Amino acid sequence: MHDICIIGTIPPCPRCGLLKKMVEELIVEENITANVRHITYTDQEAIDFSKKYDLFPGTAKDVARILNQPIDLAELNQVKEDTNHIENIPYAAYNTFGWTYALDLYLRPYENNAKNAGILMTPILIIDGDLKHSGSVPTIEEIKNWLNQLHS
Repeated sequence: MHDICIIGTIPPCPRCGLLKKMVEELIVEENITANVRHITYTDQEAIDFSKKYDLFPGTAKDVARILNQPIDLAELNQVKEDTNHIENIPYAAYNTFGWTYALDLYLRPYENNAKNAGILMTPILIIDGDLKHSGSVPTIEEIKNWLNQLHS
């Protein structure tokens, strides 16, 4: 049985929740036998995993604090309401957590600078011990490709 771990926040933020739901549903669609776990970035397992990359697990808020680039909470809340992006459409069937493409776009500068800040940024997707993605919601096609590699 394969082990898929999402490291994020608990309760899940919109991005962590969406990623977990997508993985859970796609393993069924792709006929993959896997245990899907969601752990908080403060768990020892998450800390130990991040140490392999000489990083610490953290959120965009941690990156912002370390880089002294505060997140504008009013603007962040506004982008969460932006449901008009065409990029939201493929995720609609999985999205019960309030995620929007605009949210990932808004947080992209923090994602891009996370490693410079020493952070492995959530959401973090690990499949069978291998880091597949961190810092944003990967595309559905990327997830399907990673899952299909499990058939080999």
